[in-house]
Amino acid sequence: MWTNNKEKKMNLIGLVFILLLAVGLVLLKVTGCISWSWLWIFSPIWIALLILVILGIGILIFSNEDDVKRN
Repeated sequence: MWTNNKEKKMNLIGLVFILLLAVGLVLLKVTGCISWSWLWIFSPIWIALLILVILGIGILIFSNEDDVKRN
């Protein structure tokens, strides 16, 4: 279950990318370069969170099915 250094680095790179993208979009919105809704400005963050929630629910569902099959 433990992740190695390479996986940790990839996770960190993904997190940094999402945060930099969100900060970049906020800066573009504040400076008036884009007129998007704030919903879309923060979309990199909420889309990533939504994906994590869906994956977490999927893991819970499939791990419970494996436990039921073992008993």
